[in-house]
Amino acid sequence: MQDSRNTKDSRNTKDSRNTLGRCTKLTVRCAVFLFVMFVFGDFLFGDFLCEKVCADLTGSGTSSKPYEVSTYSDLKSALTSKKRQDGTTYIKITGDIIITNVIKVEGGSFIIYSNRDCKISKSTSSNDDINAKGGYRYCIHVGMDNKTEMKIGTKGDGVIFLDGNRSYYEKNNVQSSGWMYVGTKAKVELGNKTCAQNMINNKKEKQTSNFTVNGELTINCLMKNCDAQNGGAAFVTKGGKLWINKGASITGCHAETEGGAVAIKGNASLYMSGGVIQNNSAGEEGGAIFVSDEGAYAEITDGNISYNKAGKSSGAVFSGYGARMKIGDNGYGPNIRFNIADGSGGAIKCNGGDGVKAGGTTYIYGGIISDNQSGKNGGGIAVGEVGAESLGVFHLESAQIYNNHAEKDGGGVCIYKGNEGKNGEVKLVKTDIDDNYAKEKGSGLMTNSFVEISGCNLRRNGTPGCGGGIYIGKNGGVTSEGGNVNGNKANNGGNGIFVDGRLKIGHNFVIGKNDVIYLNTEKYVEIISGFNYSADRYFSLDSKVKSVGTKVIFVSAPKLTSQLFLYGSNTGEKDEANGKSVSKKAEHISLDGNLRLRSCTNIGSGIERWIWITRTYKVSYMKNVDAQVYNMPTVQYLFHGESLNLVKEMPYATDYELVKDKMWNTSKNGDGMVFVPGSRYSTNEEITLYAIWRKKLNLRMNVKNRYYLVGQKVKMSVAELVKKVKVTDNLDSNYPYIIKITKIERYKPKVNKNVGYEKDDIDNINLKNADIEELSLENINSGEVHIEEINIEEVNVEDINIDEEGSYMVYVSTVNEDYKKTIDSNFTVKILSPKTDRKIRFISAKYLNTLDKSSIWKSNENNYLKLKKVLSDDAKAASEYHFDSQAVKEKIKVPNGS
Repeated sequence: MQDSRNTKDSRNTKDSRNTLGRCTKLTVRCAVFLFVMFVFGDFLFGDFLCEKVCADLTGSGTSSKPYEVSTYSDLKSALTSKKRQDGTTYIKITGDIIITNVIKVEGGSFIIYSNRDCKISKSTSSNDDINAKGGYRYCIHVGMDNKTEMKIGTKGDGVIFLDGNRSYYEKNNVQSSGWMYVGTKAKVELGNKTCAQNMINNKKEKQTSNFTVNGELTINCLMKNCDAQNGGAAFVTKGGKLWINKGASITGCHAETEGGAVAIKGNASLYMSGGVIQNNSAGEEGGAIFVSDEGAYAEITDGNISYNKAGKSSGAVFSGYGARMKIGDNGYGPNIRFNIADGSGGAIKCNGGDGVKAGGTTYIYGGIISDNQSGKNGGGIAVGEVGAESLGVFHLESAQIYNNHAEKDGGGVCIYKGNEGKNGEVKLVKTDIDDNYAKEKGSGLMTNSFVEISGCNLRRNGTPGCGGGIYIGKNGGVTSEGGNVNGNKANNGGNGIFVDGRLKIGHNFVIGKNDVIYLNTEKYVEIISGFNYSADRYFSLDSKVKSVGTKVIFVSAPKLTSQLFLYGSNTGEKDEANGKSVSKKAEHISLDGNLRLRSCTNIGSGIERWIWITRTYKVSYMKNVDAQVYNMPTVQYLFHGESLNLVKEMPYATDYELVKDKMWNTSKNGDGMVFVPGSRYSTNEEITLYAIWRKKLNLRMNVKNRYYLVGQKVKMSVAELVKKVKVTDNLDSNYPYIIKITKIERYKPKVNKNVGYEKDDIDNINLKNADIEELSLENINSGEVHIEEINIEEVNVEDINIDEEGSYMVYVSTVNEDYKKTIDSNFTVKILSPKTDRKIRFISAKYLNTLDKSSIWKSNENNYLKLKKVLSDDAKAASEYHFDSQAVKEKIKVPNGS
């Protein structure tokens, strides 16, 4: 028994050892198997195990019997192996799900919803594959290779929270790829029962986001607290499309570089028709939206984009590098308000970028852009500088841009150069740009491109610098028809417009009286079309250069001259030339002294359409006499470079006459330069012209007829004949009047031979040396002589024969050479043949000694004394005393030489 027991025990012992050895080997094998399964099971047997697990999914994936999912594995199965092939797969989330590995969805149509609030979140375990280093490890990849449609939260009573556990990745410095990748063949819609939140994509080497979209993504939900490199919430590229609809809200998102909410790059598109994008930020450009590259397109027709911030440019929206953008439609558009950019474009920077590719196309057809702020240029909108290889188009229409602030230029809008380049254009149409502020230039609009403005209002904008309403830079220009620039303010020039480029003004462009247009050096305003001359149609000019000859306005409008533009239709420039006030349609301020605006009509051909700054030179006329002067000219004004006609009408005075050959004179005494009345004066200097007067000359010539007796010993000469001619004037100047005989006529009467001479036939006898006075006219007995014929012939002085009875008419003349005045007269010379009975009366006591001794006047001492006394006292009394002429004749004493 003992042996057998021992044998049994030893067998058992051996079996036990063998069994233990086998068990040990099996345990090791099992351990190895379990380890391999743990490590490689999902890779080697995932589909097999999934099929085993999914066999227990509740529902059939239909609308009435959706798959009910509460685990990662259930979700993955429903999206991959259990998806319906013949229609939409409905998935109802019944519990919170943690994504531990990428779910790749290829093909199919899905609607994911929940009837209670639940969360699909990214795992925070470092052991899960979703957090392994390298690769694109999004929670869900959709439609990489096959057409796939997915709608999340478009129905149901609960909200599905798509959560990225952002705080974990930031706190532990773990890299995350974001949440969803929408492939080129995918269409994904996030419905209003979805909330995408707390996501992060911090793989800095990749241009990816929390929703990286190469296909199509529609957002109708709330997206918040998301962070990425490009596009805090979504990044769209490679032909992808993004729709943001009414009800969508993207808030509290951040991009390290561009697009605090969304970024659109490459051949991709954004369509925003509503929703809210606010409180987002970007480290560089596009605090809310970033659109870049040729082929990229953004269309924002409605919504609210507010309180976003950019570390560089475009507090709300950036578009550039050839991208196209449209904002608003038919006068309606989004509200873009309260955004901030540390650089340019407080709300929008469009046509932006750097280098030769910078630029783009931007159309704004409505919307409100207000209360935005930029650290540099463009408090509301900054239109970037266009590169050499790009296109620049900016069209702003029917928008309201107000209360924006720029630390430098362009409080409302700032347009950099080049936007009007080849095939480009810049237009502002029916837009209000009001109440904006710029610290340096152009509080309403600052442009370095050429801009067409039509029907725009720029009002109440202000700057401590230049250009309250508009600042036109050196490379810029503005052409404006219609609209209003009014109530703007600039402390350093150009309340209305500061022109350092070109300004063209057309029909119905109204500029407030105090909205001064300030012209920098060599700048001017061009008038391009008809101008309304009503009372409120004018503008004020100021110019940095106020020197004579500075051109300030060019009228290129057909049928509109510079004169008509400056003065209006009812006034003429001659009024201003005469110093009179005229109602001008273009006024000027700060043109001091003699400076004023002037039409160049009188300057010459080629520049008659210019208006320039000119100086007036006063042409003054002085009467230069202490007497009442009538018709004295008023002051004339000569404009620089022009000429004027001196006054032609001459003044006059009662007792004076003008010395015409000295009129008008630059010297009071008449010794200066002479300017002929009515002549042209063109010297660019002021001048005073004096009237040169002299007393009027009243010239009188007193003549007496001369009588001689035949045989009287008198030598006939000019001096003898004019001895009784006396010339007097009213000047008391002792002027030496020279008497000239201009003509002598001899009369030869034929008388009736039967009629003899009677006493007193001859009316006068004037002896040369006896001063015999003529008889009175009534003593002539003309009836005693019958004159049948009178012969007249012209003779010389020497032809007068004293020995022969005869009658002569002597014509005399004298000239005052100073006055150029001639006076003429004539007198009679008669050679008488006195008869013995002829009586002659004495008229002078000088010749009493010629009386004959037998004369009653000489022989009778009594008579002689009476005669002498009477002739001495009163010559008229001599008419009572006569003597015999024959006796006198015999006693005549002729002085030597007379």
